[in-house]
Amino acid sequence: MRYTENVDSIDPLEDGVRKELLSGKFTVLQPNPGDSDELTATIAIFTAHRHWPPLTTHRDTLKGVLYQLDIAMME
Repeated sequence: MRYTENVDSIDPLEDGVRKELLSGKFTVLQPNPGDSDELTATIAIFTAHRHWPPLTTHRDTLKGVLYQLDIAMME
């Protein structure tokens, strides 16, 4: 997806991306810290009613989602 959308890097402080991150429309729920199983699922939720296309770009939404998934995968 990064290649087809030409997303090489994501700056979370970039205005459009920052707005997406603060909107709360995409949330990554981490597993319970007490779970020691490496296969414990991480849940990603996209809250569609918070997405209003005239106020954002496809690219900023995609960057916001990818950034949060990147952070979740690092933890």
